[in-house]
Amino acid sequence: MSKNLVVKDNNLINASYNLELVEQRILLMAVVQSRHLGNSINEFFPVIIHAQDYADRFNLNINSAYRALRDASKTLFNRKFTYSELSKKGNTVHVENRWVTQVRYTEMEGEITLMFSPVVIPLITELEKQFTCYEIEQIACLSSAHAVRIYELLMSWKTVLEVQISLEDLKFKLGLEEYSYPRVYDFKKRVLTPSVQQISKETDIKVSVQDIKKGRSVKGFVFKFSFENKSNNNGMSHEKLSIDEWIQKNNLAHIGESWEEAKKRLKDQYNEYRNQ
Repeated sequence: MSKNLVVKDNNLINASYNLELVEQRILLMAVVQSRHLGNSINEFFPVIIHAQDYADRFNLNINSAYRALRDASKTLFNRKFTYSELSKKGNTVHVENRWVTQVRYTEMEGEITLMFSPVVIPLITELEKQFTCYEIEQIACLSSAHAVRIYELLMSWKTVLEVQISLEDLKFKLGLEEYSYPRVYDFKKRVLTPSVQQISKETDIKVSVQDIKKGRSVKGFVFKFSFENKSNNNGMSHEKLSIDEWIQKNNLAHIGESWEEAKKRLKDQYNEYRNQ
């Protein structure tokens, strides 16, 4: 399994938040680091992101990485996300929480130190529930914060490869106010279309989007996507995926399913795939 997998509970994937691109990248790098620590991480554990690692990951020069970490350190503490869960009695609970409880930036050393909030930690480390994962390299070339979020959402649907989502719900998940982009034409032109184009060009999936209409009004969208086995920057490979590639692209556990059970199921599915 790739050491650079981003793993998040689906409650967090489907949450509403609006992070700048640099903030998303820093948090995703922190999620990758935290994942390897598992249950040993807590709200007092510092996660350190170095400018050189950031530069290497996202193909930037070191000065740009220094500026990115410094600027993000001024805004990350105030970033929030909201999501819903069920109470023991089956009622909906609306949760609003900060991503981090502390942010430290060290001048001249190019490092930012984060402490995740207590609510976030189980959403990125406890994998016995339904979760979504993908390789952080897939979003490294995305230059739009909305494109990163839409890619994450598509990864949470990767076992079906097609999903319908209302315009209202998509805006919510992208952290957009309900009244932002009142004209669907503007939303598609400035947010949806460029994001989908970037994802199809720069990541391992090809995406198409169709409108869902009620009369003449667009009420939502149908996303269809397929995985492309990109071998390198020079072209695409249409060979069968390896077992590791298959598991990485399909390892969405079912509710109530342990990771060991998920791996066995995925290996059985892989054998069927290879025999097609």
